[in-house]
Amino acid sequence: MLWNRWCEMIRRVTTSSASALIAIMFLGTALLVQSAQLLGPQGGSEAFTYGSNTAVINVTVTDNVGRPMRDADVHLVGGSVFWISDDQGHVQITGLYANDSAPGTSYNLTASLTGYRSGVTQIWILANITNNATITIEGGTILGTVTSQSSPIAGVNVSISSLGYYNLTTPDGRYQLSGIPGGTHDVTASKVGYDNKTETVTIAVGGVYLRDFSLNQQTGTISGFVTNGVGTPLQGANVTIRVGLSTITVPTNETGFYDLVSLPEGQYSVTASMNGFYSSTVNNVPVTKGNNTEGVNFTLVEKPNRVYGVVKAGTLLLPGVNVSIVGTSLFNISNYEGSYEISNVSAGVYNVSASLNGYATNITRVTISAGTDLLLHLNLQVLPGSQLLVRVTGSDTAAALVGVVITISGEGMEPQSQSTNIDGKFAFTGLVPGNYTLQLVKDGYKPIEMKDITVGEGQNRTLTLTMDPLRGGDTGFIFGFDMAHSMMILALFLTIVILAMAVWLRIKTFQAPESAPAVYDEAPEEGEKTEEGEGPEEEAMKQLTSRTDSEERNGLQETRKKKEK
Repeated sequence: MLWNRWCEMIRRVTTSSASALIAIMFLGTALLVQSAQLLGPQGGSEAFTYGSNTAVINVTVTDNVGRPMRDADVHLVGGSVFWISDDQGHVQITGLYANDSAPGTSYNLTASLTGYRSGVTQIWILANITNNATITIEGGTILGTVTSQSSPIAGVNVSISSLGYYNLTTPDGRYQLSGIPGGTHDVTASKVGYDNKTETVTIAVGGVYLRDFSLNQQTGTISGFVTNGVGTPLQGANVTIRVGLSTITVPTNETGFYDLVSLPEGQYSVTASMNGFYSSTVNNVPVTKGNNTEGVNFTLVEKPNRVYGVVKAGTLLLPGVNVSIVGTSLFNISNYEGSYEISNVSAGVYNVSASLNGYATNITRVTISAGTDLLLHLNLQVLPGSQLLVRVTGSDTAAALVGVVITISGEGMEPQSQSTNIDGKFAFTGLVPGNYTLQLVKDGYKPIEMKDITVGEGQNRTLTLTMDPLRGGDTGFIFGFDMAHSMMILALFLTIVILAMAVWLRIKTFQAPESAPAVYDEAPEEGEKTEEGEGPEEEAMKQLTSRTDSEERNGLQETRKKKEK
């Protein structure tokens, strides 16, 4: 019995010792696994020699503005091994232990670099995949304003050349350089047309430093305003200047202001231009270094615009319509195609009036913008009453005759004259019932007169008339005849006049011989001799004359005797 108790005691002690030993071994294994999770790989990129060591982390180190940082030290928290980032700020850590399922295994990573505040990040990773992490290290900030003569300058390049960092000033002259490592840096402000300026700045790690710059101009500026004739600012006008072989152009803003900068010393011609306006130039504008030549202003004169279009009544093109700009002296009469055009119209709001006998006057409200032409088609309404549509063709071509002057007259109405359109048509509207007379006239054609054309109440009557061309195609100086026949008629008339004059003179000679022109030469006086002697004819003439004188004397004597008795 004693032996049995002893054996039982030894068995219990042995069982307890084994259990304790197993517990100690299990606890040690757990501690080692936890240690591996915390410490990471030992000795650079060597893999763990225990666990599922298949996870990979790609790490990128950047500064606080996103620039990749090289030569940064990357650590797994709790471990002594570190990795160095390359030119792209990259580090790859391989052979890490990780669980195969979400959420995976957590690691804390740190990155540090001289002059920057270190960055820390936590990442959960899974086995058998590549995991990505970004660590941000924070640099300092330098900021301020760049001015010239107390005015902010836009577009100034503020840079730290040793780092390759730069920033351009905003329109209000402000700049900001971030991600700057702590230490001493040379900061330079530069812009074409200004003297560069460099300032030495010492900045704490992750600190903020304020540094303003004041630059001296190497060149001058020209500024001013562009307006129209009534003083309204012209936004978007172009102001141009020639500098050497280059042309500089700047637009005006909403107030009409412009500013030409970075101009070398000298004298310049400045031109302002804008669509719809005549350009204007100011010559001999002086520019001196560091100064602004102000008040170079321009007043642009607006170019005249035009209003144009076609006038119709339904589908009928209307010639002879008076289209006018109400309140002005501007007007135009539509042609055979119904087209009109009014030029030299200033920008503004107008009423356009279109009027023609027999049609209701059309008044249209329009807005004309500067530098733009307005296309405005107009439609006239027929006045109440009857209508007479006349279409005229030529007998030689059967084509429509354009520009035939048609005059209509009737009882109780003033005669009205209109011309046919390009289709050879014209309509007289608003007529009262009655009889009318039409007269058609066109150069090169025989005129036509038609009487007693009846138009009934509310009737729309259409007439198609044909005009015959004059012979020869040309009009002579005698109405209804061409030139050749006009000349023949003139020659015949002159011949008749000459014959009539000859007959009249002959009749006058018989009626009053003593007043007729002398027919015979006067006889020489008694006692005179001819130079060459007298021939038979002269002698016969003398005898005849002597006999006649004798008979006259005898007759006179007999007459006296009768009286005495």
